[in-house]
Amino acid sequence: MIGLVGATGSGKTVLMTVLVKQLREVVGRRFNADIRIATDNPDGHTGLSDYQASRETPLYTGRALPPKTNKQGRWHTPPVVLRWRQESGRLIGGQTLQSTVLSFVDTAGEDLNDQGTTFTLEYLSVCDALMIALDPFAIPGARAQLNLPQQAIQVGDDVPLDVVSNITELLRTEHGVKKRKRIKLPVAIVFTKIDAFYPSLDRHNPIMTRPREVPAYQEEDGRTVHEHILALMQEWNATDIDTHVRLNYTDYRYFGVSALGAEPDYVTNAVAVGGVQPHRVEDPVLWLLAKTKTVSAT
Repeated sequence: MIGLVGATGSGKTVLMTVLVKQLREVVGRRFNADIRIATDNPDGHTGLSDYQASRETPLYTGRALPPKTNKQGRWHTPPVVLRWRQESGRLIGGQTLQSTVLSFVDTAGEDLNDQGTTFTLEYLSVCDALMIALDPFAIPGARAQLNLPQQAIQVGDDVPLDVVSNITELLRTEHGVKKRKRIKLPVAIVFTKIDAFYPSLDRHNPIMTRPREVPAYQEEDGRTVHEHILALMQEWNATDIDTHVRLNYTDYRYFGVSALGAEPDYVTNAVAVGGVQPHRVEDPVLWLLAKTKTVSAT
């Protein structure tokens, strides 16, 4: 189970909607895999058609951003479960089928605002990996590089670090990790809305480019993007996030993604005229899957 968490306004609901569609329709072809929703009530909807009508059609066809995820009490809506099925080579006997189930959990941002509410999310403690969506618009140094309308700024300063810190305390408590030890759970730190920074990035910057279309996670590409995101954090005066992550986790990586591919109209909540054009949204999942050898790494 992969937990997808992030504060209000971090873009995690759009990211999850786009990610699930991208895995089914693009990544499946890339890996010659059959990837499909494998539950009757994905994200609390009554079947695939209801899920698509509620989550995918408004975003892709109607070009309308979804409302924020509402807090729904102690227990939340069911996850979106995907079954990934592909052929796998064997030393003896040729090909066999390999089947992996992925479970993505979306959370209400309010649950991560402070330690009290974060500790109500017990399911995070049983996740095999985490994707933490961080909103760069909540980082003053990053925001200073942009000309954003007020509607684009949905949370206050320091929220990204607070979110990561609260998750860290939850994991330490639930897994019994002592203060002198680091947490071993793999964590993908995902900076969303990276398209807003395209004008300030060199077109050859790895964050701007796309990895080769091969059926494998490209480790060197991933490490290079990680280093360039770290350089951006230094430009943004946000190295306190890296200091916290580095001192608390043994296995982490930074990602820069754009679920939409271009900035939306923040006033009308409308996707750009070109429609949804995802950029690197699958990278964090492929990195995590490479660790379990569901996909190969090169």
